[in-house]
Amino acid sequence: MASHQGPQRSPTGTPTAAWGRDRHGVLLASVSAALLAVVLHLNTLGNALVWDDRAAVQYNGDVRGTTPLRALLTNDFWGQAMALPDSHKSYRPLAVLSLRLNHA
Repeated sequence: MASHQGPQRSPTGTPTAAWGRDRHGVLLASVSAALLAVVLHLNTLGNALVWDDRAAVQYNGDVRGTTPLRALLTNDFWGQAMALPDSHKSYRPLAVLSLRLNHA
């Protein structure tokens, strides 16, 4: 006796043909969002540092690379030792590492 398995299904359980259409819609939406983000960001590329950017980037040894890489694990976002009483205590080593890689 032959068994009928029905149409192939996607991981979400929808038939494969519908899954293909959904996938193209998701791809179009993703590409559109990325393109919009790039277009909106282009306006900022020629601008200078403002407000707290100077302290966070320009004067921060952790970002400029004048401190050892391990300092990112013991310093706050502003490049100051977390142990100091006047430290902001904003611990964001991945954000600082990202800025450091951008600054290099």
